[in-house]
Amino acid sequence: MTRHITIPKYVSHETIDGETIVINLDKGHYFSLQNTASDLWNHLVDGKSPETVVNAFETRGNVVMEEVRQFFVELENEGLITPGENVEFLEDNINVDPDNYCKPSFQKFTDMEDLLLLDPIHDTDESGWPHQSH
Repeated sequence: MTRHITIPKYVSHETIDGETIVINLDKGHYFSLQNTASDLWNHLVDGKSPETVVNAFETRGNVVMEEVRQFFVELENEGLITPGENVEFLEDNINVDPDNYCKPSFQKFTDMEDLLLLDPIHDTDESGWPHQSH
């Protein structure tokens, strides 16, 4: 059995020029994932299980595999991924470039929290948007 993950509906993401921006619309935080972190995110989005992705780095040894596992734990702790059901089927191998590996991490930004959490349709008073109700 392999555990898959899901991307919650309140998470939006886009990858441009090797950088993935992930937004947690529920908390109003956004994240920048670059290099290996961006690649790992995109493997998850493509439906690969965390276990399959971790195992792709087997040739780099236990330290690298643990760094990748820890990265997935951090994504889950931030609410960017949630555990899915255990399913049993064969997954395609994934292509990773272990020579271009760098420890996966992300930058977390909270500076736009108020703007990202603003719901202009529901959070307004009679005067309308952009006047937030109190």
